[in-house]
Amino acid sequence: MKQRSCRGCGGRLYGPASLCGRCYAAEIKTRQPKPKRRRRRCDDGRNPEHLAWIRSLPCTVRGCTSGDGSEAAHVRINTRGGMGLKPPDRWTVPLCHGHHHEQHQIGHRAFDEKHAVDLRAVAAELATLSRFITD
Repeated sequence: MKQRSCRGCGGRLYGPASLCGRCYAAEIKTRQPKPKRRRRRCDDGRNPEHLAWIRSLPCTVRGCTSGDGSEAAHVRINTRGGMGLKPPDRWTVPLCHGHHHEQHQIGHRAFDEKHAVDLRAVAAELATLSRFITD
């Protein structure tokens, strides 16, 4: 069996390493620290205050008698959202838990047709009324 040697000093190695303990410690001391990656600052459209206001409103579906309170449901049609992409919070409507779940189950267009509501138009109207949406 061939004996392996340290690539730093030529000394004997034990285990799978390519440097002996002494050379490894010396290399660690001389290594330059990796530069910290700066986080890119971007406007991802998150607005917790607007979402809290949306949740304080009653369910958008006419005649809904749920007393559970509302959830902020994101509208994904023509709002920079899609599979795996959450649209900006300005495109939210208040829906009770049951209607929010139904919206996800049957899809946005079918939900709009079934309940005779245009969620995108409601979200746009609410965004203009919200004091938390500035643009």
